[in-house]
Amino acid sequence: MPTHPRLERTIDWMLSRWVYVLTGVYLAFVLQAALVPLDFDLGGENFRPFVTGGGPFHWPDTVANIFLYVPLGVLLQWSWHRRLHVALPGAVAAVATAAALSTVVEWVQVYSSTRVSSLVDVAANVTGATLGAFVSLVGHWTSPRFQAYLLEESCARPRETALRAYCFLLLVFALAPFSIMLDPPRLAQAWREASFVPFETSAAHERLAWEAAARGDRVTCAHQRQLKMQGWLKWSLELTSFALLAWLLHAVLVCDYGFRRGGASALCWWIGLGLAGLLSLAQWPVRLRGLDVTDILMRATGLGVGLVTRWGFVERRQLGSLSPGASGALARRWLQRACLASAAFIVVGGLIPFELDRGDDLLRRALASPLFLPGVAYFTARFDVAMADLMLKGGGYVVFSVLFIAARPSLAGDPLERRMRCAVAVCLGISVSIEVAQIRLIGRMPCLTDPLIALVAAAGGAALHQAIWRFVARVHTMRAAALAQMDGTAPADDPAVVHEPRRPTWTLTDALVAGLIDEVPDAPREIAVRHGQSSRP
Repeated sequence: MPTHPRLERTIDWMLSRWVYVLTGVYLAFVLQAALVPLDFDLGGENFRPFVTGGGPFHWPDTVANIFLYVPLGVLLQWSWHRRLHVALPGAVAAVATAAALSTVVEWVQVYSSTRVSSLVDVAANVTGATLGAFVSLVGHWTSPRFQAYLLEESCARPRETALRAYCFLLLVFALAPFSIMLDPPRLAQAWREASFVPFETSAAHERLAWEAAARGDRVTCAHQRQLKMQGWLKWSLELTSFALLAWLLHAVLVCDYGFRRGGASALCWWIGLGLAGLLSLAQWPVRLRGLDVTDILMRATGLGVGLVTRWGFVERRQLGSLSPGASGALARRWLQRACLASAAFIVVGGLIPFELDRGDDLLRRALASPLFLPGVAYFTARFDVAMADLMLKGGGYVVFSVLFIAARPSLAGDPLERRMRCAVAVCLGISVSIEVAQIRLIGRMPCLTDPLIALVAAAGGAALHQAIWRFVARVHTMRAAALAQMDGTAPADDPAVVHEPRRPTWTLTDALVAGLIDEVPDAPREIAVRHGQSSRP
């Protein structure tokens, strides 16, 4: 798919600036995690060398400091590489920058009444930044080979590549906000707080809301109902994500591996339930997550919904017999529905618990609050709480922006700048409307931070849509060239043709799935799967 040179330059310019933006955002969160609360006492001295915040060399605190600076090392190396145009000096500059930052932070913590300044923290932070810079260097050196491998896999197995990418995203969002507890007493406490009764947390919040309503405490009642509705929103996300997983997995097993509908469904249940249990087990040591059997129940429900809807949809629509125009129109309708669903999720998340405040002078009280200013709410909150809220809101607007652009055919041929302007305008309109409505809601406080998040996330979503669009178009071109060469209508030296891969055709996953259906001599019938083809008696 040809692209205009100006568009190419614009995309490269935006990507280079986005590296700096991401580095600045993560740097702000590192400072927030290290310095909040801002309770400084200029007359106090807390400097104690070789002591961490948890007592004499508390190793979980040290490991947490290392992991906190690993992403910063990656981003700093990326930023310095783009500035210096050399990889190795960029890594050295990244480590030096992280060391200077950690030293300044520990010096500032000397005057904090709730923090402990320590040389061990400096060493841990520098170690984490060094690991991050090394990871970024390895990624820079192996990036061309990885991109070639990804293009080969996407061309040869597009459904399986999409499924793998989706499972990776499920794992990332399941572990958010990445505040993993490594202390054995905290792990034991997390196990004691685990919920093994379905919907136990929702019932607990409802009970506390009724008790607060009986006392006449409307603020506490609204807060408990907000927590309850947020839990249901999270469970709806779990259900929807695993319904989509069932669609993707069933399509891979049927179309690529030759399974019949019943066998593919059984294998979907087996893989999906195993993944649901593993995700819940991985969430056990994560703060604000924990182990909840309701998550597994909703994921299992999502698997069932996805399989049932796929059966009915495929049989009713007969997708294989649709023309390209009809299939494109059908895809756009589904994208429009998904766009409306994501917008509804954003609006509902911003307006719950839907309880009006009938007080006077609400506008003046909202504008006079310190939380109204940009970033104040995040810099006064705990790091994991701020990170979870930022990922939820920013991720929602990014998904909405991608779906909004993809669902509008009129924007398909427009330059990236116009797509970005349209996405930013719509997301800002939604965010400002929610903030205005929050003035009249109990327990909600309007702020300028959310419109800024919507602006940045909408622009990022437009750039992400452009990157996905270019990648899919390139894969489509390579597949078309390969098919043309197979038909004898394309020259053998066509650069767009995908030649034989440099590795065996079957992967470990292929061998595993094929091993599940090995031929049995005395079986009444057999299924043989080779290279995505199936032979049925």
